[in-house]
Amino acid sequence: MPLFRIILPSVLAGFVLLIQPALGQRNLIDLRVNGGYTYLLEESLPDAWLGGGAVTAAVWPGTRLGVEVLRAEVFGQEQETAEGGLLISPIIERTFLELPRFKPYVVGGVSFLRRKQENSVGLGGGLGVRLFLTRHLFLAPEVRLGNFPRLRSTVSVGIAF
Repeated sequence: MPLFRIILPSVLAGFVLLIQPALGQRNLIDLRVNGGYTYLLEESLPDAWLGGGAVTAAVWPGTRLGVEVLRAEVFGQEQETAEGGLLISPIIERTFLELPRFKPYVVGGVSFLRRKQENSVGLGGGLGVRLFLTRHLFLAPEVRLGNFPRLRSTVSVGIAF
């Protein structure tokens, strides 16, 4: 327990120091609910529906760090033999055009897939855009390519504050 009392304040202090350059900008933190589909393009792993959420924080102007947690669920004919998994991805996003309601970005990260029988790790990247419907509410379609999963498309509904 004493180790926990040392680590938690250190992590929180490090996070505050990390985001300090971005504190003056709008939409410092965003929360998202994601849904989508992953195309694994391998016979050993079937395609799957995705659902979950993400949180990102601005660390420098135009740069966000975050984590995404998605549940991959297999549907279809192989339902009896196929299993889903938990996909956890630390991500970095870089906005390359700052308009009031339209913010395209590149995203990259590492994917960790946890399944009953095996675990997999992959690298990937892609493109997305935040389309602000109001000052705080946005939609974010996104497409990513990588070595695992091979191709992934998601749509997020998010709140930025």
